Amino acid sequence: MEKLTREVCFLKIYTLILSPLLLVFLFMGFRSDFGKQRFEEIVVERINVVEKDGTLKMVISNGERQHSGLVEGKMLPTRKSQTKN
Repeated sequence: MEKLTREVCFLKIYTLILSPLLLVFLFMGFRSDFGKQRFEEIVVERINVVEKDGTLKMVISNGERQHSGLVEGKMLPTRKSQTKN
């Protein structure tokens, strides 16, 4: 009987701790301000800006990861390929 009392007490404490945590996570899931974030500094090698359908619109990158470029759907030669010829 004592074991059963301890288990019930444990379950009550467990429920009192987890229920508020569950509510916090539930409310955080419906917050709308997660879409826009501000950073002081971001370190990246390449950023691809794309349309909703996935069409590449702009690339910001370092020299090594540079995109060759598109003009009216045609690929432009990169500086790397121009120097090899």
